[in-house]
Amino acid sequence: MLCLRSFSLAGQLCRSSAVTPSTLMASRFLKMRVVPYQEPQSETYDNKNARLNRPLSPHLSIYKPQMQTILSVTHRGTGIVAYVYALGLAAGSFCPYTYPEIVNSVAAFGIPAAVIFAFKWGLAFPVTFHTFNGIRHLNWDIGRSLSISGVFNTGYAVLIATVIINTIIAML
Repeated sequence: MLCLRSFSLAGQLCRSSAVTPSTLMASRFLKMRVVPYQEPQSETYDNKNARLNRPLSPHLSIYKPQMQTILSVTHRGTGIVAYVYALGLAAGSFCPYTYPEIVNSVAAFGIPAAVIFAFKWGLAFPVTFHTFNGIRHLNWDIGRSLSISGVFNTGYAVLIATVIINTIIAML
């Protein structure tokens, strides 16, 4: 911009003598101001929102728990537990004891059958729930049961199937 202005003033200088050297020199010099460097202030997200009077966003704690939300969170959690089970089975292959020896040593403790049943039910739950809810998700992937009633019906079906099959597995 300064270069263009210089050329235009030089053209005026050649055409007319109305431009004086003082106006030519005044247009060429820039007045610079020295400002000391200031470290940019790091403001936290919460402080910025408070300064701008922005409301806080609602969080999960204000919502009523819904079946879809609970099933989704449970599906993720049981997936993690099933992964840990797979790692445990892989590590158990290095165990020097055989399965019958482990069962006999647990039976030697004299634990009541109801406690063993509850323990087996709790061990089987993550795998059965994750399996049935995974089938439900595969059903959604092909475009079936995506209506609100379909989502609720498949959710109840997953819960019922999980309880029934899990109880059968725990009785073995």
